[in-house]
Order: sequence, then C-alpha cells, then structure tokens
Amino acid sequence: MQDGQKEPDPDDDPTRVVNQPSLTRSQGTVWLVVGGVMAAISVVLLLALRDVDSGATPLVAVAVIVLLYLAMVEVRLLVRPLRLRLGLMAVCFGAIAAVALLAVVLIGMGQVLP
Repeated sequence: MQDGQKEPDPDDDPTRVVNQPSLTRSQGTVWLVVGGVMAAISVVLLLALRDVDSGATPLVAVAVIVLLYLAMVEVRLLVRPLRLRLGLMAVCFGAIAAVALLAVVLIGMGQVLP
C-alpha cells in the first residue's frame, strides 16, 4: 500500500453475492414477482403430475409451495429491517424451488422403482 491509501473494505466489493442490489436495496417486489412465477410454474407442473402419481406427493408439495409463497408475502409486508426482509424472501424463493424439485424427483422415483 502506498502512503495515504487505506486498505479496500471487502464489504464494499460490488461483486460479492451479499452486496447485490436484490439483497441490499430492493424493497422485495422483485422477489415477489420471481417467487410468484416460480410458484405458478411449480404448481402447474405438480398438478399435471397428479395423473402420473396417484399418491399425496403432488398435492402436499402444492400446499407447501402455496404456504411458502404466502410466507414470502407476509415477510414483505411485516419485516422492517431491509436486509433481513430480503434475505428471508430469498430463502422462501429457494425453498419453493427445492420443494418443487424434491416432489418431482420423488414422483419420478416412484415410477422407476417398483
């Protein structure tokens, strides 16, 4: 380091994942829109898979996905600290994707395995 210059703060690095605008400056609308699209696609897919799997897996997964999206809306409305709100909404979004993927894998395994 040259005289008079201070070390760069790693928290100011715009390339870090935790410093992206969707987790720092957004109000949460982006997460609601993307989460709604993900939830809608997942629900439509799982309802279509009811014909393949007569068990409860598709309907349970649909119920969980709807509850996760409602939790995302509640977080958007009720949580005040911005970073906490955005982080919780991101977790809900990831959980919607994970539940849909797990349900599809379980339905597929039920068709392959005796």
